[in-house]
Amino acid sequence: MNQAIKIEDYPFINNEALFIQKSYFREYGIKAVYKQFRPGIGRAWSRNIIKLYAADGTGLEIGVGERTIAPVSRTILSDAFESHGAADMSLAKVFFRADEIPYADGSFDFIFSEHTLEHLANPLKALFHWKEKLADGGRIILFLPHQQRCCDIYRERTPLPHIVEDYKKNMPDDDQTHVNDFYENVVLRGLTPHYDHYNKEDLASSGNMHHHVWITEDLAELFQYVGLDVIFSEDCVPDRQDSFVIVGEKQN
Repeated sequence: MNQAIKIEDYPFINNEALFIQKSYFREYGIKAVYKQFRPGIGRAWSRNIIKLYAADGTGLEIGVGERTIAPVSRTILSDAFESHGAADMSLAKVFFRADEIPYADGSFDFIFSEHTLEHLANPLKALFHWKEKLADGGRIILFLPHQQRCCDIYRERTPLPHIVEDYKKNMPDDDQTHVNDFYENVVLRGLTPHYDHYNKEDLASSGNMHHHVWITEDLAELFQYVGLDVIFSEDCVPDRQDSFVIVGEKQN
């Protein structure tokens, strides 16, 4: 890994309200005047969860993509890719792998990520790494697709022993183990039309496929394995109903 970079060098966004408004108009044009008040767009419930469990301090969002619900005035927006499935441009201002965060250990009061961990072939490696980057008492806040309510509905959940074995093998990002499963039970069923332009063999390396499939209880097991205390979970996110949310805390 490169030498750690300084948090104070990051260009934090000063006017959070203006940033949110601009993001709505960038995506929806004049329709943003009324669309922003729809629960699935404004995401008031989800934003409040982050405010509650990341009430202060500096955070890091991993895999920000083209929109965010993080408190951007004190959150570093990061990504591994400049564009995603349908060539949506990421809002990230810094780019690095999820398991190669170039900030010093103990730097963050919270780490937030939405619909990213399932794209990693080695999620335990990432979670252990994220925990190292947290200060004592810091929290990891994850919003993730729920197997029963997302495009993975026809796939089997990934059991903890499989995740542990991937960690022990130091599984690379482009692991092909789950490609056939994802392609046959998601892509060919027409559940991800925004991925239709990808060749099957490129799905893993593109970062767009879901390597793993979970429900809330599975992530609680992963957090326990990593040594994080689960302090909150909700099986169905009201303003993003394909998702569940879970919050883990690093003890002193």
